[in-house]
Amino acid sequence: MSRIFKKENPPENSHDYVLNDFTHDVDTPKEARDTLFKQEKFGSGATNEFIAGGFDFAYEGGLRREEILSKSLDEAEELLRNARAEVAAIEAKAEADGFEKGRKSGHEAGLSETEPLVNTFRELTKELKEVRRTFYEKSEEEMIHLVISVARTILGIELQENPTLVRTVIREAVLTLKARENINIRVNPEDMAEAEEFKPDLRKDIQSSENVSFQADPLITRGGCMVETNIGSIDARIETQLEAIRESFIKTMQESRAEKKQEEGEANTDA
Repeated sequence: MSRIFKKENPPENSHDYVLNDFTHDVDTPKEARDTLFKQEKFGSGATNEFIAGGFDFAYEGGLRREEILSKSLDEAEELLRNARAEVAAIEAKAEADGFEKGRKSGHEAGLSETEPLVNTFRELTKELKEVRRTFYEKSEEEMIHLVISVARTILGIELQENPTLVRTVIREAVLTLKARENINIRVNPEDMAEAEEFKPDLRKDIQSSENVSFQADPLITRGGCMVETNIGSIDARIETQLEAIRESFIKTMQESRAEKKQEEGEANTDA
């Protein structure tokens, strides 16, 4: 700002009377005004310490080159950090989306590739179950035949050792009859002696003394008998009894299979 001196105290040097020249054109560009200011302030040999455009008259000062460069670098670094963070976020999202897409695509591709193998495995499992079921069914039937065969063998041996067993067979067969008149009992020739000896006891058991007779028949297996009356007959042969036992086993086995198949069908329906 210009200084004002009183008359009684004049300045020692005449150049102190010089005021700032405000005759410059007010429309002079800002860059020209900055240059003029530097020349007036520091002389024509002053270093270019100020940046053109960095001076503002309202601010009454300017930013030095180092300050402007430092500020610009800070802003550039901040922008770079923000850009890097944004790029990293985009890459992370793309990677996650790509992973999910790849996982889903890979899962579908894996299912598509393994589906034939799974179907083949299911068919093999089904065939294996069928083979096992058939094997068990045949095994059960063979087991029944084996049991009957063993029973027949054991019974034959027992009859050889204990011929009186025919008495029990005859008694049970006769007691099942409702009409006990004119009874004719056919037995194996080897059992005739035992049957005749048993006749008195048989008459007491059935409380009848009328017309009980025995007849030798080689077609009757030893240990069994065929009881005949005027109204019907009772087949008490050994082979007939064993066949009845075998049929009973088979019936039980078939019922068990039917129940099992029904349970499997209900399980498949629920699944």
